[in-house]
Amino acid sequence: MALQSLADPMHRGHLFGDVPALLLVALAFAVLLPKAQREAAGGVARVV
Repeated sequence: MALQSLADPMHRGHLFGDVPALLLVALAFAVLLPKAQREAAGGVARVV
């Protein structure tokens, strides 16, 4: 989506709206998912 918004001026709004929102969601998943996996394992972090 970032590349499309740079290529087409009509989609420039996505660069300032959707792309940062998607990056924020990805960051939240990166932080929360490992925590949920540690809790599911009984508080012991497993290295895979």
